[in-house]
Amino acid sequence: AASALRFIGISMTGSVPVIMGLQLLAVVSMGCSEYFPMLYMNEIAPDELKGSMQSLNVVVTFGLPQIFGSMLGGVLADAIGLQSAFGVYGAFLVVMFHAFLIPAKKAGLTWAGTKPQA
Repeated sequence: AASALRFIGISMTGSVPVIMGLQLLAVVSMGCSEYFPMLYMNEIAPDELKGSMQSLNVVVTFGLPQIFGSMLGGVLADAIGLQSAFGVYGAFLVVMFHAFLIPAKKAGLTWAGTKPQA
């Protein structure tokens, strides 16, 4: 959610001080996207698979997206402009957030991915 707000905000302003302030939201999103998945995997993975799961997480969340996301983002920015590309990316994050949140809520899952105990 912080990333979506950040990118949508960047798409709506041309002010450097505002953009720098919005970049502070990167701290929240990067901190959460690095810490919480590792914490969750550490809880659910057998000891012999913890290293493999964490390595796969890094490849899937940081390796491949940086390669392909940069290329696709460049093509999109060339096609519609950099500021509009940030807006499209922010809107995409909002849609994806809801695409995962709504089914999880319907299934009765908590943020930890488990059903609450009665």
